[in-house]
Amino acid sequence: MATINATAYKEGISRIAGSESFLGMVFQYIYSLPSLVMQGDYFAILISLIAFYFLIILVHKISGLFLTVIKKTISLAVTVLSLLFVYTKFMNSLEMEGFSLKTIVIGVIGMAIVVLGTIISLYSLFRDTKKAVTQTTGKKVLEEEKEAKPQIDLNQLKEFKTFFSLDSLKNDKSLLSVLTFLVVAEFGVFSSVTISAPTVQMGISIFAIFIVLSFIFIRQSYISYNKGVMHITVTFVLGSVLAVVLGHYWAGIPFSTLFSLEVFTTPSIVALISGMALSLFAGSRS
Repeated sequence: MATINATAYKEGISRIAGSESFLGMVFQYIYSLPSLVMQGDYFAILISLIAFYFLIILVHKISGLFLTVIKKTISLAVTVLSLLFVYTKFMNSLEMEGFSLKTIVIGVIGMAIVVLGTIISLYSLFRDTKKAVTQTTGKKVLEEEKEAKPQIDLNQLKEFKTFFSLDSLKNDKSLLSVLTFLVVAEFGVFSSVTISAPTVQMGISIFAIFIVLSFIFIRQSYISYNKGVMHITVTFVLGSVLAVVLGHYWAGIPFSTLFSLEVFTTPSIVALISGMALSLFAGSRS
């Protein structure tokens, strides 16, 4: 996909990739976030919006209606953005490669799922806003109980096997939207410009830190810790498969790279992190 300023974006990549240490790369990436967002880097946009959401919570300590509207608006915004990116890449691929079966199948499926994600995001925005308004104007009898963080005990850990049963997956009403956001974000990354880790070691470190932060996020933001663990497990497994499929057929990355440690230096790992992050963000408070 064409960027607003390709030269500036390449310079940003060079500065980040040229960082000699992991912390140096992280600080350089944070410093370059505004520029990357302006260039249409989907991952940078997603991270910036989620960081903005948590910054508002920390600074203003708001909750309730306003927080619900912000969260659902962010989910809708990144979904619409993904739709624009996928549509643009689809049109560009048709122009450059012609009406090949691969381009049409992946493009049409991607467009359909992202459109579905947009509909889900829009519906969720209105539904949850209405619900928040009702709760705000009514009596908050069990507010503290609902907001209380779940306690983990050995019985919960023993019941994890039940949560991963087929019946449990079928009864999880939020799982469809979680998986939809997973696909939306991965298509968004592969359809836009992005920056991958410059080395395998950095890529593994970034992914490991993301997993740790994800469990912390689940502990703090999910009403049901078990459901959060199920969501991160399902999105990791399906997201990994999708990252390989899209990485090869949509981004042209060789299978030899995708099935080696070099995958940690490709957009596939960025897409996996983005998909899991958006899924957990959208599915929190479940």
